[in-house]
Amino acid sequence: MTTFATQSPATGPWKTADEVSRETGLRPDLVLRFIPHTETPNGPRYNPHHIALAGTVKQMTDAGAPADAIDAAVRDLLQRPDLAAVAPLARSPKRRNGRLLTVAGVSAAIALLIGGVIGGLIGSGNRSTTTAAPVPVTVTATAPTQELPGVPAAVDPVCDEWGALNTEFRDRRAAWVATDANIPASQWNAEQRRITMAVIPVLRDEAAELRTLANKASDPALRDLLGLNASYKEAFAERLPNYVPATDKQVWSAAVDFGNAVNSYCNATR
Repeated sequence: MTTFATQSPATGPWKTADEVSRETGLRPDLVLRFIPHTETPNGPRYNPHHIALAGTVKQMTDAGAPADAIDAAVRDLLQRPDLAAVAPLARSPKRRNGRLLTVAGVSAAIALLIGGVIGGLIGSGNRSTTTAAPVPVTVTATAPTQELPGVPAAVDPVCDEWGALNTEFRDRRAAWVATDANIPASQWNAEQRRITMAVIPVLRDEAAELRTLANKASDPALRDLLGLNASYKEAFAERLPNYVPATDKQVWSAAVDFGNAVNSYCNATR
């Protein structure tokens, strides 16, 4: 019997949100939030242009761009694929005309793009019957520097609380996990529907407890992992009443993966 479990990563040029995240550094939830995708029987997939776009969005989020500006910039980039080349340049500087194109230069290019999009949004809300020449908007940005997380020297005290919490909720989810994950909600029998609907409040309770632990964690990396685990469990609980395996199974797989990441993080420092 097929049960709820993680899926193998896709191969070839089409990639999953997790694979795009690993390649570009953009968090999986932001990949799903900002990057268009192609729906397949195995869930959302992203082509090379989408991946380049994700690299550009990563630069925007690092620069602190607001969500509305990123959405507008993505729409613009979809019509101007040449600008998506900014992302690979940021990861692999090249020489042009004898000068090295640095990350700072890429950040400035992205900042100009964001500024232009914001300027366009403002101008569209203040149109009159008289046509005025567009006013260019320039935004200056410096290349962000962020230290990558390392292996912690000691276990975070939150790990002990998480271990007990994880055991409790794993037991509470056991009956549901044993059901067939390939059956859509439209084909559930009475028993599977009863078991599935009963697990929804369990998932929501677990997400709330995970957020409480995230707020108590002293290590930012552990806090992010706990928060992502909570977010994907909440998202899956929302989808579960109308469960469709082709699209929703991947959300649960992400929740499981982030839970496994917390487990690995905590056990590696004991």
